[in-house]
Order: sequence, then structure tokens, then C-alpha cells
Amino acid sequence: NPIAISTRIVVVSTIASIALLGSFGLFLDALFTSYLARQYRTLLASRIQFVIAEIESANDGSEPESEELEEIHRVLENQNGIQRSDRFWVQVLDGGGRSMMTMKEIEPILRGGGGFPSPAVDLQSIRIVDLDLPERGHFLLASFLLRTPRGDRIINAALDWSAQDESLGSFRRAAVAALLLGAAV
Repeated sequence: NPIAISTRIVVVSTIASIALLGSFGLFLDALFTSYLARQYRTLLASRIQFVIAEIESANDGSEPESEELEEIHRVLENQNGIQRSDRFWVQVLDGGGRSMMTMKEIEPILRGGGGFPSPAVDLQSIRIVDLDLPERGHFLLASFLLRTPRGDRIINAALDWSAQDESLGSFRRAAVAALLLGAAV
């Protein structure tokens, strides 16, 4: 029994529509993911800039650097307590790699294989790596080398990317549901 031409047209049209909607969904996913990544890379760089500015202000000799690091710790803890997403943690090392200040929340990242990239010497060339830790979340990691009159400082920074992962997952589920609904209609 030859298949009726109208049936073939419906099947081919359905397949073409699914392919078109699927392609468009993949394009939107890539666009949305790229947008979020750019925004969060900019946010991470601005948070590192804040830490740099605070450390540099301590190096003018007006107050001990340890007090400035404690202040940075307090400010970041307060920000992280207010925000449910975009949490930011930092570790400051001296030039010899010894910790001068480590926020306790960054320790699981360090233990979990937090492979921070090699420190950048300017924010324009900062390299950001993704780290996905099961049961802990998804993080963006960066490292910066700050040269001060008191010696080199290495700033290791982590930005929690987990909420954005959830947003992307929701977006993808909605896109698949729309694709399936479109195919069913």
C-alpha cells in the first residue's frame, strides 16, 4: 500500500519543524549560556578588583595589612550572607605560597582539586576555569598576582556558578518541553 501523499507531506513537515525548532533551541541555548558566562566572568573580575583595591589601600602604610585582610573577609562574608547566588570566596597567599587569609568556604574547593589557573598579572588577561564538584556545586576559578611594596600577593578567587547551572537546566527543560509540544501539535 503506497502511503498517501498527504501523509508523507505531514510526516516530512513534522520532521522539518522538529529539526527547525531543535536547531533554534540549540542556538538559543548557546546564546544564553554565552551571555551568562560573559556576565559572570565580568562579575568575577570586578570582585577580584575589589580585593586588589583593598589590599593596595593597606599598602599605603596607614594600617596593617592583616587588618585590611580581616576587613575584606568581613565584607565578603556579609555579601555572601545576603546573596543566595553569586557567592564569592577568596584566598590570599604571600609570594611564598603561604596563606595570609583563607575564607573557610573556599577550603572544600581547594581540597576538591580546585585547580586554580596560573596567576594573571592584569585583569584583562585573567584566565577563568570551570570546576564542577559533585555535592558541592559548580564554580568559576581565577587567580591574580598582585605586586605590592610588602611583597607579592596571590589572590585565588572562586565564584559560585551553581545557581546559573540550575537556570540553564530549567531553560533546557522548558526548551525540550516546547519542542515536544510543538511536535505533538
